[in-house]
Amino acid sequence: EANNDKKEIMLFATRAMNVLFAIALGLLILHWATELFGRLAGIFAIAIYAAEPTIIAYSSLFMMEIGFSFFSTLALYTLWKFLKKPTKITWTCAAIALGLVQLTKHTAIFLFGIYPIIILAHSWLTRKTLQKTISHLTSFAGMIFVAILLINIVYGFQGSFQTANEMFEKDKTIDKTFYTTEKLYSNKPVLKFIAENIPLPLPYHYVKGLGYVIVEAKS
Repeated sequence: EANNDKKEIMLFATRAMNVLFAIALGLLILHWATELFGRLAGIFAIAIYAAEPTIIAYSSLFMMEIGFSFFSTLALYTLWKFLKKPTKITWTCAAIALGLVQLTKHTAIFLFGIYPIIILAHSWLTRKTLQKTISHLTSFAGMIFVAILLINIVYGFQGSFQTANEMFEKDKTIDKTFYTTEKLYSNKPVLKFIAENIPLPLPYHYVKGLGYVIVEAKS
């Protein structure tokens, strides 16, 4: 109620940010397609992008879909640049982009599983040596470290390095009569061991968000 007089400005600002992300995504698609196949391909790619109904619809709404699309595309682009030319600069860009996309939407965690597949596929298609493939996978491990560090910095390290059980017990917003440890870990001894004994290097609220994503996916 205190911001009733400002709600139109606030709504405009949030929608404007999504429009900027949509423009940035279009420019990234133009640049990547041009770099891959030439200027004509780049123009064709951005024309298809600009005419896509889903992009038109979501780019004016205050939702994370466009932001996530931009950062996930940026993450994959920087990974491609790193695999194409492994340097300190391309590695740093890829690591930061991986961290940024994790901060836009919790489903971005799947990229941690997709990246090794891309690296192995690239090594196979380009006939990289085993030593080079291992080097790329080691670099990916470093990217994970940077991504986790970036997540912690943004969240202020709040609740990091606690076990899942400790996080669960300290949270007063969870209905513990419905969500019990018995239900969560029933017939899952490995998960129970991890939850009780291994501290997570992630902030509590980030972990809680991942939990909600998993619960929604199961339901």
